[in-house]
Amino acid sequence: MTQKPRICIAITTFYPYVGGAETQTLAQSQRLLEAGHKVQVVTFRHKHTWTPRETVKGVPVTRLAGLLLGRRDKLPRPVQQLL
Repeated sequence: MTQKPRICIAITTFYPYVGGAETQTLAQSQRLLEAGHKVQVVTFRHKHTWTPRETVKGVPVTRLAGLLLGRRDKLPRPVQQLL
């Protein structure tokens, strides 16, 4: 029996931030799940109030805490962009 690959998709921002890349990642992840693959989205946990793990429209999401990410909105704009 051939096993389908497990797929991990890394993206810097994901839901609840919504843009083109996030929408495409969600749609692609859903299609891969429908095809029987195991999919996991890994992203940054930009706000400490966000849960580290959740399921977004059927897609498992893991959020990793990054250095200063939770407080980056208080930093100067160039530093925010760098982080």
